[in-house]
Amino acid sequence: MSLTNSMKTGIAHLPLHSGKAPSWLFQRMKRLGREIIIAIVSEYGPREIL
Repeated sequence: MSLTNSMKTGIAHLPLHSGKAPSWLFQRMKRLGREIIIAIVSEYGPREIL
């Protein structure tokens, strides 16, 4: 069996949202962003952020 025959394909419909993230998602993303910044600063220093 070739690789192309076993690949799955499809279409995803991703409608635009109203432009506002749900509060629970915004809070999660704030925490995640903070941890990402902490990791970058600890690895590369604060000058790397800006």
